[in-house]
Amino acid sequence: MIRLRLIDISRGTQVGKLYPELIKTSSAEHLAQQQQHNLIGLLSSVKRYCPFYSRLLKDCSVEDIRSFPEKVLLELPIVDKETVNKYREELVTMVPGRSRKPKRTGGSTGTPFHYFVDTEYVTVMWAHIYAAWNRYSGYQPGDPIVTVAGRSLRPVGTAGHLKEVAYRFLQNNEFIRGDVIEPSMKFNQARLREAVLVYGYPSSLAALISANPQFAGRCQSVRAVFTTSEQLTPYFRSVIEESFKVPVFDMYGANDGGLISSECELHDGYHFNMEHCLAEEWQNELGQSELLLTNLVSYSLPFIRYRVGDMGSITCRPCACGRPGQRVVSLRGRARDLLRLPGGGVIHGSMVNKLMFEVKGLAAYRVVQQEDYSLIVRVSVGGLEDFGQVAQRLGLVLDKGLAGLTFRIEQMPLPAATDEKAKLIESHVR
Repeated sequence: MIRLRLIDISRGTQVGKLYPELIKTSSAEHLAQQQQHNLIGLLSSVKRYCPFYSRLLKDCSVEDIRSFPEKVLLELPIVDKETVNKYREELVTMVPGRSRKPKRTGGSTGTPFHYFVDTEYVTVMWAHIYAAWNRYSGYQPGDPIVTVAGRSLRPVGTAGHLKEVAYRFLQNNEFIRGDVIEPSMKFNQARLREAVLVYGYPSSLAALISANPQFAGRCQSVRAVFTTSEQLTPYFRSVIEESFKVPVFDMYGANDGGLISSECELHDGYHFNMEHCLAEEWQNELGQSELLLTNLVSYSLPFIRYRVGDMGSITCRPCACGRPGQRVVSLRGRARDLLRLPGGGVIHGSMVNKLMFEVKGLAAYRVVQQEDYSLIVRVSVGGLEDFGQVAQRLGLVLDKGLAGLTFRIEQMPLPAATDEKAKLIESHVR
């Protein structure tokens, strides 16, 4: 824990204080009480300090917030990235006693999105990540780890290379660039041998395994692999599990919305930090179930009822693993991943996912819809699979599942990870 204390001192966080609390057994009732307490704190702060929300809450008393915080929340408007950018000057707030950190999204829905989170949220984020690692791999802060990723898992605004190197040293983190992977890559064999877990992008890990087949075998002490930042396809999951011979746990997060989550050993949805993030299930204009997130611990740029852009549902149904609290289930990708139909309807990407995952041997895909509604379906095949056979199987599935749309199937290489997230579906229909 000495390393963690030094990290906390350097960035002003309190992960070492929160983490031990998170690994204790709690109850659904206790989590709900914490959530309500934090919601009251957020609403009280934005009413007092944030011009955007002060105006909206001008007829709402402090007593209203304390007595009926959920009701007050539901009366506030839904916001998205465009709203934040449009009203940024009214939303970015100087809150006494709080500092903030710059962040950015990867740009999977267009231009990368720049925003702030409070240092308190950085504490929450890392404490929950460490708690998930502890729960499913036995990790303790300071244990050696390996990270395989691009810029989204590297510090933003770091003042120089030396500071980043120092941070990795304190975290005991062997960082491997996931955007430039080659067979000639050199590794610190001792660091790989000692690592207790691997954390990274699914595509980076799959590319690394393909280019360096001996890599996983060198990670002799790894107890689990945690994937993040991208959709974990069944193919990538099987490749990683078969190579490392350990369980794979997918982690879904939205730092702007304040959500940090992880699968459990049953892989039945994502347990998330409900005490620090309030998640709603909202039916959008197309009847799709989207997630709305309220970051309960970041006040300087509040994200309240934030349309993060992901499709999914929220359940309070108890998980058979015994962990309490809500879960994100039926996580189905981006709400904007739509194919347009000539008659005016749409097919959502979740349906495309379902069809693609039925096809044996298909490793990755990308669908581009032309202005005339026709589709170019680019696919990668896994292992020793024959592209012609996979394309034939895929054609039969798409003929049945995408009736009314014409398509042609093309082969593409297995995607290597980049610093940006690629859109799986891109429509040019106007």
